[in-house]
Amino acid sequence: MKHFTLFLVLDHFKLNPESGFPDHPDREQKTISYLFKGRVDHEDFTGLKCTLEPGDLQFMTAGRGIMNPEFPKIDQEKDGSITYVEGLQLWVDLPAKLKDSEPRYQDLRAKEIPIARPDEKITIKVISGQSYDIDSKRFCLYPHLNVGFCHLAGGKVKQNIPTGYNSFLYIVDSKARILGKTYTKYTNILFRLKEDFMEVEILKQQISQYEPFVEKSRDKIMQAFNDFQLHKNGFDRAQGWSSEIDKRFTKQ
Repeated sequence: MKHFTLFLVLDHFKLNPESGFPDHPDREQKTISYLFKGRVDHEDFTGLKCTLEPGDLQFMTAGRGIMNPEFPKIDQEKDGSITYVEGLQLWVDLPAKLKDSEPRYQDLRAKEIPIARPDEKITIKVISGQSYDIDSKRFCLYPHLNVGFCHLAGGKVKQNIPTGYNSFLYIVDSKARILGKTYTKYTNILFRLKEDFMEVEILKQQISQYEPFVEKSRDKIMQAFNDFQLHKNGFDRAQGWSSEIDKRFTKQ
């Protein structure tokens, strides 16, 4: 499934201390990063530096262009073992009116995430949208964009989804029964509700994607590479810039 309105990529990453993402460009998408384990250092050419901790979440709007690295922050346990990094990163297509915007960030620390508790078996972290009695509108890009993480201990969740909207559910661990069918961990269920049945549809907004660039056409993708190489149209600050994080790992 290449594109599924408005979702572009879902990456369940597990990083060892020697791995990570060196200085790289992004354009015209929004990434939503959430950590389960470990810590990640982030930096970019706007001057932002931060470290995401377990349970933290970061929204990055690449807009007209940004350059940044992401690397694990090494933590050594008392027994000498190394804490590995695990998390999710979701790429969301930006509305056309925001594709040429300046890059920006919104961080949400674990303790700031609103939580819905329908019963003693269920915990739902409501990142964006509404679930049960919690309505979180802080990070909405589109009407009815719901983003959340749910922990079940034998419970059952009911999530309202507007008719005709694409939705997906990714199972990180264990298994879940959805509409009468059982799915195991690492399964991504894509569905679109329409009356009393489900169907999958491709992205309606024209899109062309190659690695970190998201554009409307192949010509635009070629232009993005040209802009990055010539340091213009959003990548002006990329010339001569390299992150301290990347230098740290290059020395190893």
